[in-house]
Amino acid sequence: MLLRDFRRGQQLESLVDLAQLELAQGLAGTAALHFARVMSLDAVRLDDDQEVCALFRARARAHLAADEPIAADQDLRRVFETCGVPSGSGARAADLELARAIRPAAEARARETRALAPVRQAAVFTPSGASSHALAQADFDRRLEDAWAEGPRAYADWCRSERLSMVPARWVAVLLDEFDAPTRRGLYRGEDLRVWMGQGDADFFDRVEAELSGQDPARRAWMELRVGHLDPRPDRRPWSEDPVNEALHHAGETSLSREVAFERAWKVFAIQGDFDTAELMLADGMQAMLPAPAPARGPAPEPGEAGSEGPPPPAGPWWARVELADAKNRARLLTLARLRDARGDALGALRIVWTVARASPSDERLALAREFLAAGRPHSARLMVREADAQLAEAVRQTVASHLELAELVCGAQGACNFDEDAARVRAVAGEGSRAESTALRTALPARAASDPARVRCRIGPWFSAEGEGAAWVEAWAEGKSLGTPQLADEWLLRIESEPTSSCGVMPWLELLHAGAWKLHLEGLRSRMIHATIERSSRSLEFHAALALATGYGEDALRNTHAAAAESADPHALWLRAASRGYAMGSRDYEWSGRSFARALAPPETHAAIELDLMRAYALDAINDPLLREGNRASVEAWDGQFERWSSARPQPARAAAVDRLRAELVWTLEDLGLEPDARARELWARWFGAAQLEAAPPSVDVWVAASRFGFEEARPELVGLAALSTGDLRSRVRAARELLAPLRGATRRRVLERLERGAAALPPGAPVASAAFPDPDLVFRLGFDLPIDPALTREN
Repeated sequence: MLLRDFRRGQQLESLVDLAQLELAQGLAGTAALHFARVMSLDAVRLDDDQEVCALFRARARAHLAADEPIAADQDLRRVFETCGVPSGSGARAADLELARAIRPAAEARARETRALAPVRQAAVFTPSGASSHALAQADFDRRLEDAWAEGPRAYADWCRSERLSMVPARWVAVLLDEFDAPTRRGLYRGEDLRVWMGQGDADFFDRVEAELSGQDPARRAWMELRVGHLDPRPDRRPWSEDPVNEALHHAGETSLSREVAFERAWKVFAIQGDFDTAELMLADGMQAMLPAPAPARGPAPEPGEAGSEGPPPPAGPWWARVELADAKNRARLLTLARLRDARGDALGALRIVWTVARASPSDERLALAREFLAAGRPHSARLMVREADAQLAEAVRQTVASHLELAELVCGAQGACNFDEDAARVRAVAGEGSRAESTALRTALPARAASDPARVRCRIGPWFSAEGEGAAWVEAWAEGKSLGTPQLADEWLLRIESEPTSSCGVMPWLELLHAGAWKLHLEGLRSRMIHATIERSSRSLEFHAALALATGYGEDALRNTHAAAAESADPHALWLRAASRGYAMGSRDYEWSGRSFARALAPPETHAAIELDLMRAYALDAINDPLLREGNRASVEAWDGQFERWSSARPQPARAAAVDRLRAELVWTLEDLGLEPDARARELWARWFGAAQLEAAPPSVDVWVAASRFGFEEARPELVGLAALSTGDLRSRVRAARELLAPLRGATRRRVLERLERGAAALPPGAPVASAAFPDPDLVFRLGFDLPIDPALTREN
């Protein structure tokens, strides 16, 4: 009523009374906004009001601590204008000291913002010119040919990292090299083969068959075994009449070296799932290459004497005599261990791998540790870096410790995630000293790694710790799995209004109110905070932009975001946060604006990633556009033109990779938002991307298996999730965390989230050291409450 009197009847006394009432109730945030509005209308109305001056003095300190010096200077000026300089020596000295701290920082911030280039919303998908496009094409062609010049294996690794498809000739060459190469560790994954073959249509396999026409029968038989099931042609002819016998028969031809013959043979059996015979073939081939035992020294014994049957055979298994300084031999022994593991001899496999690890360089040891972690064998992973250099050992130790602690929390005290067998195998191989190492793993767990400020949205503090500000709300929400509790909504609202600076620290409460569909609460809050436009704090203005967006006032949200960017020292990061907020709150126009302005302020090397997010937002709207779904010609042509401009800005061979990435982004979005496209959307999808299915692949976990097979068919889902959380890329870690958290309730859920927020460790692909599983704490917050997660926050590169 007091607010209505002021807004409709210009009763300034009502606004003063309202602000004093709010201050008395502890609602410092809204009280400060109303007092500031009073001061802007009647400078003498609050003269010498010490309570008001104390509020703005405290808020000035809070703004300065939050790196908002201009807002702090504005509040301290209000103190001096209202109450003057205090007469007491102590208070006077404190105010002057605060002024001396604020003034240089405010002047420096003003110079920084004036030096920033003006924001111009650049064209998003238009290529930057024919000459630059030609240079990009030439650079891409050079890198592609350099990878090919290193050999088929290096080329395959490069295509995997770029997620590029291959032309049929090179696809065939890579798979034939897999058959012939004598030192390959395992075989390519089925997922890789499908990516490399692109759409794999009939024309692709017509050309594959043409490439095979000049190959010998063994290679044609291998291709039939390896990829014949991928051929979609309904009337296809087999490349080999009897692929298994053909491959084995020609593998044993005398024209081939014994090394190549045995290598081919074990791969044929492994593809068929006959791991016993595959191991026998590989072992026979390796023993044939071992040097003969050295003859015994001294005169030969006389007939009938002891030892007359010749020198004793060397002690220990035959593989212990393999020369491990040769990288090819290390690769062969690791393949042997994989086959032995696949047929159930885990202890024998570990003995071989431990022997190889001790003779391997650091990068190979790290790869072995990651494989064991991915297989749910953390103690074996720790063994791989025993006696390694300190940095590597610490990275693996941190990740294993984090893995074990999360397993205990997720699986409970019932031993559902039991690692006793793994620990027992390690003790059998390395001795009882490994028991003390396992016990000591629980100490000195890693802190969160520093993260890129442009990726971090709002630092939300220790939300999930038992003493944290949100702990009680987290447990209450987890028990009911609902954001619809009126008591929670009222308390969240009070929390927002009690924050003096209305800064980023209260953003989580706002997002929870929005996710809980408490629009009337938010409407009332926005009405009470409508005077925020007189503020000079970038973070406060950003909060009020989010409040406007949450209540459906998109234009006000954009206007406040521009005001926040004008006060910010890093407007690029601010617009990225705005784009993520638009995604989370379902405002595609606001999201589009945020990404467009972020692109205009970003360095050129980051444009491609931001354009990918823009294109994803556009494609999502296109799929759901009613005109497009009805087949409106203008809408279809508009999409086709936009898509062509976006894809044509890339070198020709990289277009397929760009489309593949966009497809993955859209799959992630549909999953995250819980959308299920209908038949028309699938038809449009097929038109644009050449794939009719909108199915997401499982987390890309590297597992300890043979013959390119994926494990965990019989494993508990908790072990799969923990493996992905410890070794997967960021997107896989997010998916794994969702799977792990889904069945958890109450304090158990909160404790797992607390561990993730404190910095659970991971060894992601390609990383030489352990890092925080979730570098942005906002990801953990959103995981904790099942809120939408912007795909841009889950992309590591």
